[in-house]
Amino acid sequence: MKSSRTAARRSHLIFVPLAVAMLVAAGWILPPNMARAQDAAPAPDAEPVPVARPRAAVVPEPRDSRDRDWELSLEGSYLYGPLNGFVQIPSGGEPGTSSRHRPTFNELGIDNVSIYDASSKFSFGEDKANQLYAGAQIIHLSSKNTLKEDLVSQAISFPAGSPVSSKIKLNWYRFGYRRKIVLGDYKDLELYPAIGGALLTFDYRLDAPGEPSAHRKIMKLTPLVGLELDWRPKRGPLSIELDLLASPPIDGLPVICVEDLLLKYRFYERGRFTGSGFVGVAWEQIYFEDNQSLANRINAEFGPMIVLGVEVKF
Repeated sequence: MKSSRTAARRSHLIFVPLAVAMLVAAGWILPPNMARAQDAAPAPDAEPVPVARPRAAVVPEPRDSRDRDWELSLEGSYLYGPLNGFVQIPSGGEPGTSSRHRPTFNELGIDNVSIYDASSKFSFGEDKANQLYAGAQIIHLSSKNTLKEDLVSQAISFPAGSPVSSKIKLNWYRFGYRRKIVLGDYKDLELYPAIGGALLTFDYRLDAPGEPSAHRKIMKLTPLVGLELDWRPKRGPLSIELDLLASPPIDGLPVICVEDLLLKYRFYERGRFTGSGFVGVAWEQIYFEDNQSLANRINAEFGPMIVLGVEVKF
């Protein structure tokens, strides 16, 4: 009897360490999260606990290249139309060294003019609201004609009936800053007030057989202010543009004025590259008078001129 109790006690003593060893081994072998899940296993009649699913990684949408904060535009145009006015070129400002308000463009045989204009704009900042602009207008006039009246220019006499040839350049260059202001329910109306400057380069030459040449060059810088209004109905491809530029009248400086009315159509758009064509009408005026007793004077009035051009942006 004693031996059977002793055997049962021994078997119990062996089972207890073996059970402990198995539990310890289970703790090492099973993954920690599985072990915790087993420990926290709900009762059969308990409500199921929702398991949080891993959140998918959020990949940011690629930024549209058109959202960049700068843009460059290039524009070229051709203008053609009538010209009226005169140039008065004395010598040293002395009275009698130039006919008054002569020669006129008409008596030199210059009635119409072709003008080439190139410009660029660099837009930057929020909504590309800031713009730096630069442009050039090339005006070369030349002709041959026979004078109907005696003419004095730069103290040189040209008798009536003289065949004369003339070359006149009225090139001018502009630069400055513009600010975009957006208006309208559809944001389809844009205003561009501008401030800057212009450089006028005047070159005059008049020749006749047997006579010395009358020649004068003038280069003057002048301030320039402007306002452009662009209306693009509902942000569509068609727009109407009104462009005004003017120099304030300052004694001894050139006055340059421009008035353009354009109809522009965007015929190509891909990514950030766009192409547009435009047609319109323009007027221009260039005036200059210095402070000599008999002044050097330029009075050139262009227009109405037809305008044809193209513009690209990227």
